[in-house]
Amino acid sequence: MVKSLKGQFILSCFTSSMFTIYIFMLFNTPIQIDNVQVNIWIFAALAAVFNLGVQSQRYFQSKKQYGRNK
Repeated sequence: MVKSLKGQFILSCFTSSMFTIYIFMLFNTPIQIDNVQVNIWIFAALAAVFNLGVQSQRYFQSKKQYGRNK
C-alpha cells in the first residue's frame, strides 16, 4: 500500500485512466459482450474516477496547507 499522498494520487490517476481507456476499448470492439459485464466495468470506472476526485482533493488541500505553514 502506498503511504504518501502524492503516491496515492498518482496511483489513482493511473487506475482511473486505465479503467477509462478499457471502457472505450470495450465499446469499440465488434464482439458482443454481456450487459452485466459492461455494467460492472462501467461501475468500476465510475468508482475509480470518484476515488481520483477524492484523492486529488486530499492531495491539493495538503499542498495548500503546507504552503501556508511555510
